[in-house]
Amino acid sequence: MHRSSRIALTIGLVCLVAAMLLYSTPTNVHAPPLSPEVALGIIRNGSEALRNRDVEGVMRIFTPDAKILGVDADRMREILRFSFPQMRGPLEIVIRNLHVRPVGAKGEVSFQMDVTEHTRQMDAVYFPNLAVEMTVAKRRSTRWFGLTTWEEWKVTQMTVTPHIELPQP
Repeated sequence: MHRSSRIALTIGLVCLVAAMLLYSTPTNVHAPPLSPEVALGIIRNGSEALRNRDVEGVMRIFTPDAKILGVDADRMREILRFSFPQMRGPLEIVIRNLHVRPVGAKGEVSFQMDVTEHTRQMDAVYFPNLAVEMTVAKRRSTRWFGLTTWEEWKVTQMTVTPHIELPQP
């Protein structure tokens, strides 16, 4: 057997052992208990995606079957794709009075929110003092070809008072 064949065989054997170890020791990541910090993390992820006009980033905080402001997730995705190009500056979310009520693998999150936009020409508050109610639940997903299981908090329902008239794409 040639030296190059032994090297290739050794590399292949090391890769095989590494793959077997990865598949034989699956990793599970569990979501922490629902707390104000966890709820703020969900809200921050959504507001950062909103600021960056990232439709999929906004939708990532919701479950695929979520009801968002009275519409399903697919309809909300269409509305965001229609609305984002029309915005001049980044939208900012201001949060007040956060309350969290955990109930096992589900929970309720409520807070007051202002939606603002700041540009060089203007400072606008589009939606002041919105009362937001969110229902959240732990959801599992797999990553890395099924090697790891992730559990994270996702929004299953979101309502606001007063009602917001959504644009029609």
